[in-house]
Amino acid sequence: MFSPSEFTVTFAYQSQNIPFSDWISLLTVCLAPLLAHIMSGAPEPIVLTDDPPHWSDRLYLWNPMTITWRYFIIVDRRMRATNWTPRSMADINAVFWTDSGWRGCDYLEENPNIICTKLPSGTAIPWISSSAAKTLIVTLQGFQIVYLCMLALLERTFQISIRSIFFAISFISLLRLPAAPWLTEEFGYCNTSKQDSEDSCWQQSDPTAPPSPPASSSLRPQSSRGALVLRAYFLLWNTCSLALNILFWFCPGPLCPVCRSSTAFLRQIVFLAIIIGKTTLFYLYIVTGQTASPILPCQNARWYKAYTWLLVVLSLALLFVSVLETRRDEDGGYTSVPDIPACRYKKVWETA
Repeated sequence: MFSPSEFTVTFAYQSQNIPFSDWISLLTVCLAPLLAHIMSGAPEPIVLTDDPPHWSDRLYLWNPMTITWRYFIIVDRRMRATNWTPRSMADINAVFWTDSGWRGCDYLEENPNIICTKLPSGTAIPWISSSAAKTLIVTLQGFQIVYLCMLALLERTFQISIRSIFFAISFISLLRLPAAPWLTEEFGYCNTSKQDSEDSCWQQSDPTAPPSPPASSSLRPQSSRGALVLRAYFLLWNTCSLALNILFWFCPGPLCPVCRSSTAFLRQIVFLAIIIGKTTLFYLYIVTGQTASPILPCQNARWYKAYTWLLVVLSLALLFVSVLETRRDEDGGYTSVPDIPACRYKKVWETA
């Protein structure tokens, strides 16, 4: 075990000898967990305004906190529902872009003019579906990072290159598993309050999509057994993730002095920023009972937007530094550790 004062953070430009063909492979492996997390977790919004959301507004839906909160709320609604129907599943999955920003199913209760024009085919997704395929992909990636984490802990070693800088995103994506049976995009909504769209809305409307009962009358209380177990599970997951990141911060390797590349150091900063934010907000909103919508209560707040941009900037900096530091080692694999004797130690994270 080491204290922060014993860490030696190094930087070395050493990627100049990697051929272009290898860079294509490295970047593909690098970005795969991040892209899978975003494409599988960020919902396609229902636009209820004349102006669609700007790309920067969509960016806030890609925040890992936003994605995992949506997973939690979907499972919570399913466990607490006394009468789960296709309309219930559509409502809890829907994300709306409105004049006031991003809104969830609570917006339907405030605006009776929003009608459902398409329902899911059942109360759970089919086994053969795009949603099931997304779950399979993120599950395989998640199990990979769990295996690597366990191996690193057992061997007391830690090493990283551009190939593995976003591996921890796969671990976060495993929170999709509890919500997987009810994650769907097979729904549609329309705003009948606009005169020019009222007729087209009713023409598209599915006659089998009756209005949902008020949420307060169709849900078990948050103090019910299932709801408490679910809350404990998500809080424990976030707490353990934070503890694991802190553990890797203090246990980078078996040798002293400890050499940590700038890539490894930045990676820890990025994921500590993600997990500290996730853990704090989960505890705050679960303890205070603010669990009515799949959209975070702070989703449209300026500070949350600034926090999202901070994660983007840190992630881009991590990618840039890892591109400069990654090199081939003597075993044919890739590493960001400088090629100096004091920084060499047994490697478990990267192999050829």
